[in-house]
Amino acid sequence: MRDSRWNVRSAHVLAVVLFSSLLHFGCALQEDAQVLSVPPPVPASATPYNKALDFDLSASPVINNATITVSNEGADYLVLPAVFAQGGYGLNRSSMLSLVQSADSLTPEQFALATWKLVSQDTFHFCSAGAPGDPSAYADEPLRLLNGFGFTCCDQSARILDWLWQGAGYQTREGTMTFHTVPEIYYNNGWHLYDADHKVYYLAQDNKTVASLAEIIADPSLVARVADANGNDPSGYPAALWAEQYAATTPEYLTYDYRKAATYGLQPNQSLTLRSENATTSIFDDFLPDDPVLPPSTVTSAQFDWALDFARTDWRQFASSVDGITTLPGGSELFMANAGTKSGHVVYYLSSPFPVFNLQVSGTVYRENGAASVSASFSSDGIHWSAAFPMNPEPGTPTLTTTDLSPAAVGQYSYFVMLSLSGGTPDAARIAAVHLTSEVQVAKIAFPNLVPGTVNHLTYQDWSPSSDQHDVKVSVTVQ
Repeated sequence: MRDSRWNVRSAHVLAVVLFSSLLHFGCALQEDAQVLSVPPPVPASATPYNKALDFDLSASPVINNATITVSNEGADYLVLPAVFAQGGYGLNRSSMLSLVQSADSLTPEQFALATWKLVSQDTFHFCSAGAPGDPSAYADEPLRLLNGFGFTCCDQSARILDWLWQGAGYQTREGTMTFHTVPEIYYNNGWHLYDADHKVYYLAQDNKTVASLAEIIADPSLVARVADANGNDPSGYPAALWAEQYAATTPEYLTYDYRKAATYGLQPNQSLTLRSENATTSIFDDFLPDDPVLPPSTVTSAQFDWALDFARTDWRQFASSVDGITTLPGGSELFMANAGTKSGHVVYYLSSPFPVFNLQVSGTVYRENGAASVSASFSSDGIHWSAAFPMNPEPGTPTLTTTDLSPAAVGQYSYFVMLSLSGGTPDAARIAAVHLTSEVQVAKIAFPNLVPGTVNHLTYQDWSPSSDQHDVKVSVTVQ
């Protein structure tokens, strides 16, 4: 096994323009309603922090089961951290637009074409992407589609293009038909259709201008003439049959608002380990009978690990709610304990664009007597909670204990975890060295291509707000 590491400790000043509601902290328990709200948005920067990384893999003739770990060892939240190969991008809108717009000034048509190419190349057709945490198990949030799946149905790839185009200030809409959904972008006083699902766009009769959906319906020969030698369009579908379906349709036009972009990131003491292979034997998808079954190898997996440090003077600010809890020393660790004779609790909120395969809570647990109890509970909304998952070793000795919340957490993206401690006397139930660890599904494109037998040039990037401090470790391991 070969392990290469990189560290950066620096500060940067950036402008704040984007907002989101994913993976943040700071909300409080509303005592009257006992309801936990999703934490408030955390801003992202207008420009990224980039750092070039070199990983020497010249002693690795092959690359199997590679991992890339990003660890936040600083005091500040990291927004949209990513590691990618040169010429690539992080799987978020800011990074994708930064890549597209880094070239010379693009005309609107050049911009639309560049974003269409990006989505066409980096997603593949499957109906459909979705996990239990999506409404009706059907994903429509672009960050989830790109990061958690990498495969889309036609309306889902249309959402990604809408999201990119709106991020650059363009007006967009979707044409929904009984057989297909396509996105359109408005520029040069007209609408233009770019279909990332079928990897195609259609030129108008002038053979220069990208046609609109209305123009295609009025003249379906624009569709038929893209046929290759086998009569198929770029997706492999018969072009003449596709043209007939366009000719017979009356579309409904819909508009979705993606002007604000969601984000995700890493808390202090939290790490994200990306894997080149899927470590599970399953895959999340919303399967339809007309598409083949996807094997687990079509996605990768990753692991989040958040090490909660109760020795930090600011440890409470990372929790969504703290009630009836105190801290006290216990050997080399600082324990969290029940402060009174009643139960105490602490609640943490976690979120990412990756659906959860499994979720575990671990820690060193001490029970003074048999009446003392430590447990973990799961909630997807902060209102309805699972039954308690106990963490109760034999009393009298601090014991490393793990409980598995996967039955409640499978397929979720955003959720709350509550640790409850109760005992007949203060400090009777204690826990230290807590880890919140989740295994998640990740799109293949999220793992950068590593080349064996050479020095690999990668880029670390995040979009953290101005004045935040970096204390980030990035490591690459191959077998």
